Amino acid sequence: GCTWPLCSSTCTSSTCASYHKAECKVLREAGLRPVDSPHLYFVLSVMRVLLIKQEDSCAWAKVEKMMDNWEMFSRDLKLVKGMSKVTEFLRLEAKLAWVEEEDVRHCFGVLKTNAMEMEGGGGQALYPIASLMSHSCAANMEMLRTAGPTITFRAKRKIRSGEELTIR
Repeated sequence: GCTWPLCSSTCTSSTCASYHKAECKVLREAGLRPVDSPHLYFVLSVMRVLLIKQEDSCAWAKVEKMMDNWEMFSRDLKLVKGMSKVTEFLRLEAKLAWVEEEDVRHCFGVLKTNAMEMEGGGGQALYPIASLMSHSCAANMEMLRTAGPTITFRAKRKIRSGEELTIR
């Protein structure tokens, strides 16, 4: 495989999870090796979402519709400069010449706005339908257990008929 900690021996087999197979190929072909930098793992998260654009047009259509709050994030000039650096890294180092900065900003915003922690703290996942749910600091629903391939919610209290369903 790509030798990254998120990789395993199954990545060279047909049973490799599709979400890692594409990034494993990119990392391997670009010769990118793991380094002790939390920033690089952030870049991999953005890259994983970007690769959806090349792999699955239906899934990418869902990502495109997700809220990214970029108008708020763009006020942070350090963050804007960082997105330019991420774009440059993905284009030059990861050899993904098709990557556009607008898509990098959108993927960053989508992750920051919508991602939910996965089971065991092993990363984040996007759930396009769950991302449409309303947010409340005093939510009336909660995840039944940590997110995995699917996500399940349950009521935290009695919910009145017609009351909006909310998550935190």
